[in-house]
Amino acid sequence: MEILLVDDDRFVIAALEKGIPWDTLGITKVHTAYDMKSALEILGHEDISLLLSDIDMPHGSGLDLLNTLRESGNTIPAIFLTNYADFSYAQRALELKSFHYFLKPIDYEKLTEIIREAMQLSTLEGSKQKKALSQVWADYLLHKNCDSLQVSKSLAALHHSEKIPLYQPYLLSLYPYSLAKDYSLENPLADTGKTSERLRATLEAALGGDYMKWGVLLPLREELYQYLFLRPATAEDQLIVPEEILHLLKKEFTCPLTLQYGDTYTLSELSGLGSILKDAGRDVIYTKDQVCKLAFSVLNGVEKMAGSEKEPLTNTILTTKVSAELPILLKDGQYQEFYKRCKDCLTGLMKPSSQDLLSFQIDVVQILYAFLKEKGILANKLYRQESYQVLSQHAKYSTLYMDFFLQVLVHTASKYLEENANEQ
Repeated sequence: MEILLVDDDRFVIAALEKGIPWDTLGITKVHTAYDMKSALEILGHEDISLLLSDIDMPHGSGLDLLNTLRESGNTIPAIFLTNYADFSYAQRALELKSFHYFLKPIDYEKLTEIIREAMQLSTLEGSKQKKALSQVWADYLLHKNCDSLQVSKSLAALHHSEKIPLYQPYLLSLYPYSLAKDYSLENPLADTGKTSERLRATLEAALGGDYMKWGVLLPLREELYQYLFLRPATAEDQLIVPEEILHLLKKEFTCPLTLQYGDTYTLSELSGLGSILKDAGRDVIYTKDQVCKLAFSVLNGVEKMAGSEKEPLTNTILTTKVSAELPILLKDGQYQEFYKRCKDCLTGLMKPSSQDLLSFQIDVVQILYAFLKEKGILANKLYRQESYQVLSQHAKYSTLYMDFFLQVLVHTASKYLEENANEQ
């Protein structure tokens, strides 16, 4: 946390810098200003959590400074220092909701405790504001329940700055499921709440101060582990390219992932972006770890995914020849060859869509279910394990998951048939 000291007397500033144990209070940086103008400049560019100011200063008093902040919606806790026990000063400080009115000479031990209490309040208020801001962002990006002005006001109140950066949107998709030797599913990211916190911490560590201050992270489709994050387009932040972000995320989560990024946009251009990407996320197909550009454009402030219109299926994954051969392989008990032929068709796909994978999944399931029906086996009773249920829902979003689905599909049927054959 950072603090701003404001006093026209340089000796007082120096004494405060030396006399207060800032590190024990959790203060990471102490900013100093000698007049109202320079104080406002610092407050506009830095993430200040507490203001400690003299009242009597030329070119604008401490009360004038706090009044300006309050009029702009800034709720920063403020402690006033003064040489005078003036009731009118104290009354005005109270009206401006200052945290404390402290008389000089300075008792450093007492002032340290007051600062500690103010920092606790700042942390609590900051937490409340961040929670409220997250809801405002969700309303703006996902539901269009508020306008950019409301977001701007919330950002200004939290960060004490009227200058809102441009934003670059990212769509992140994680693929945490893996198939164990017993054909059960393993998922190290099952706790989606903790996953969001890990992701937030990773992005803050990777992207630094500007992202920590202005960045946004929202779950889009948690069941698919898809997230939207907005990266502030500042000079500091742009030093890290998307490929580096992918590498850092991969290092933290150690699972397959894709990262798509867009151009930079003003706040007003981003209304409803989340809902658009949420729909587009259904067509994000994992074939390998990759960084690519979002098919997203902004025209006159109206967001649109390029190619969002429904198109007819163009990828026929199972050819007529393969479709005719697969039932024969099943009848001959060549279950692994059945799986291999299906996987070969899957591997040969170039840029499949979710509709392509779904069509492929339906075709394969129908062939296998028809074979089981001939054997007098009810497939809906056979395939009850959790791994099958989860993969049947997720397979159309990833060639990796489709491969897992094929393995579970074939293994379950072949194991059942072989066990029954042995019993007979």
